[in-house]
Amino acid sequence: MKNTKYIIFLSIYILTLCNNFATAQCDANLSPSDNETIAYRTRGNRCEGFYRAKVAANVLRLVSITLGEFRFNPTANEVIEVKIGNTGTGQVQFRAEGIPNDLYYRLDCQFPAQSGFSWPVKDVLLKETRTQDARNIGLLARLNTHYIPVQAKGKTATAEASPQALIKLVCTTRVSKVMWRISGQKDYVTLPGDSFPAGRNITIRLPNTLKGKNTIEVKAKSADSTDWMNAEVPVQL
Repeated sequence: MKNTKYIIFLSIYILTLCNNFATAQCDANLSPSDNETIAYRTRGNRCEGFYRAKVAANVLRLVSITLGEFRFNPTANEVIEVKIGNTGTGQVQFRAEGIPNDLYYRLDCQFPAQSGFSWPVKDVLLKETRTQDARNIGLLARLNTHYIPVQAKGKTATAEASPQALIKLVCTTRVSKVMWRISGQKDYVTLPGDSFPAGRNITIRLPNTLKGKNTIEVKAKSADSTDWMNAEVPVQL
């Protein structure tokens, strides 16, 4: 009888531990690539891989919010450690995706805010030239209603000394002007440059003094028309 109770207790304990780790959260709207080796599918603690192209609307698209630049070494033994620091509790909805408009790569998973997530690069990232470059991969972590800057680095990569919160967006068309502000402020900050090519990331560096929950308002003017595209990004720092 004692052994039976012990086995039941151990089973419950193991189940509880499993629930504290990352779990796969596949997007049913994505159609996996025909190449089964790299196709978007469940891979242990995550859904990851390539999918078929989708027709994209002419929009300003949020692709990444990180604390410092995302870095990893494209080697078979590299493992990326993902965390969001000590901001909040609950389940984090995490996504990694290709920043260029024609890089149809995705990773989706869910993990507890206090535990983080381990992501081996050998399964998918190393199998395509462009995904071997961390600059082509955007990272987004959402906790409840706000995005939290992701802290992500390969175990063998060098860490930044003084990381800054970075917001990255891309557009499907060339943009001639980008402006942003913290909601509630009167004036916009204009990013330097008068030409932002389609599919290239547009980076906003948030001040280190910004804390708590805020909404970042972004405006981008299409180079081919008088239209402005808008995006609102709720962040928690």
